[in-house]
Amino acid sequence: MWGVTMRLLQTCAGGLAMNSITAEFRKHIDNGQLFLGDMENLNVDNFVKLPHPKKPGEYVGAINHLADDAGARLVVYPHNHTEAIALSKHYYSDKRGCKFDVMLSPPASILNTHNKLRLYNSLKDANLPALQHSETSKEFIFAPTFRDCKNMIFKPADGCGGAGIIQSAKIEENYVCCEVLHGQEYTVDALAFRGDLIDHCTRLREKSHGGICVRATIEGSKAITNVIKKLIAYFGLHGPLAIQGFMTHEGFFITDVNHRFGGGVGMSILAGWKGIENYILISKGKRPITDYKVKSITVRRWYKEEVVSENSISDRIEGRVGRGDLARVESSVSARA
Repeated sequence: MWGVTMRLLQTCAGGLAMNSITAEFRKHIDNGQLFLGDMENLNVDNFVKLPHPKKPGEYVGAINHLADDAGARLVVYPHNHTEAIALSKHYYSDKRGCKFDVMLSPPASILNTHNKLRLYNSLKDANLPALQHSETSKEFIFAPTFRDCKNMIFKPADGCGGAGIIQSAKIEENYVCCEVLHGQEYTVDALAFRGDLIDHCTRLREKSHGGICVRATIEGSKAITNVIKKLIAYFGLHGPLAIQGFMTHEGFFITDVNHRFGGGVGMSILAGWKGIENYILISKGKRPITDYKVKSITVRRWYKEEVVSENSISDRIEGRVGRGDLARVESSVSARA
């Protein structure tokens, strides 16, 4: 399709957990060119300042302008839900007229899996394990009797991962009320293509700090793989995915579907997962690598913190200070067999 002349724009490049994704993109783009985009200034090569995606017209317009100047077909990797929706709507409304390419699910598929109430209702319709849940609002509050559950979990309907979750014994308004699951928590890094699972890696989340996984074991599970395949086929998902859930004695319950590579994808990469490499290959019109196995390893993750005076901030960390930070934080991973 576009060979080595492909250009790639990676958004949210200044994010805390983006180092592994950026490094893997750089490794596999060959003679292509990687643009690093963010809403805040970053002192990096090929930086692109992006408008806020809550203004989709300005946001998409800036990317169209970059596509005009890229000198080759531009592929956009969004790492933010609002960005993904803006790009997907524009792309699927006029594929032929769109100036850039994205490997994203259609807008309806993104909305129906990102919204917890829609997701959990659809899992029931697809005959997949689904959390007992109900909608809570000022107009309608319903608390079902959950099995083996003293407290309830309240999740923002459109939240990401563990952000905004409340565990409580009382009703919270404007949340999706869910049962508490007792089991092992997993993250599945996956790559889908038009409703088919192309590649995936399953991580058992053994330890987390502030919702960020810092210790995981890479291990396969046929039961989890079967659920992921059915999920992808039911919604017709396309592109990178980070799927979270719990394995219980009743099966694998999906709790979150994110349309991006997971923040802990570096752990899967360290085990030999080729998901980002396959993302690049498919974007170039080439066949993905599927005849391989990831290693079963335990992975640790930590952050290196650099604290400096705000009055003596150098230009090299201008982007981080632009967000009000006083520190530059880098992530690293290590593993043992």
